[in-house]
Amino acid sequence: AAGATLLLAISEPLIPALLQPLLDRGFQKGSLPLWIVPVTLILLFGVRGLCSFVAQVAMTRITSHGLMVLRKKMFEKLLDARLALFSGQSSSALANTIVYEVQSGSTLLVSALMTLTRNSLTLLALVTYLMFLNWKLTMIVVCLFPAVAYVMRKLSRRLYQVTRNSQEATDRLAYVVEENVLAHRDIRLQAAQT
Repeated sequence: AAGATLLLAISEPLIPALLQPLLDRGFQKGSLPLWIVPVTLILLFGVRGLCSFVAQVAMTRITSHGLMVLRKKMFEKLLDARLALFSGQSSSALANTIVYEVQSGSTLLVSALMTLTRNSLTLLALVTYLMFLNWKLTMIVVCLFPAVAYVMRKLSRRLYQVTRNSQEATDRLAYVVEENVLAHRDIRLQAAQT
């Protein structure tokens, strides 16, 4: 996964590097065979697609294994838990934590880790290529980075809050549904006994 992600990031600056000769001298007769650039771009995108696929499959496998281990450990802790846990939490909330929240959290964590790694490496590769092309223009872009980071930080905090509220609403809904189902059984049992 790490190797495929690294190759994917390194290949990012190759796209503008391959398009530059086409734009600079590709449309002058006899200076550059026009078939070379499209063939190279197709091969490059093929390699990028393969790297992306390998990284995704590897991370999915790692996530599935980690998820199984985490659920097993959580279930062992649940079996040894104090009775106060069961009186303070509904059974649907506990089941929801082990079944859904763990998977949702691990999927989000792995996705964020993959995105952070790939984007960081891509940014590093592109900045290196830009420094090679024009260091003055690159420095202007670097000066804009703190403003962009500030906006992203604010947006990520807001997204976290929205996700947290959504999860709490899902827990409350699961509790209400479970209580209604259990009450329905009790009502039928009382009706059958009378």
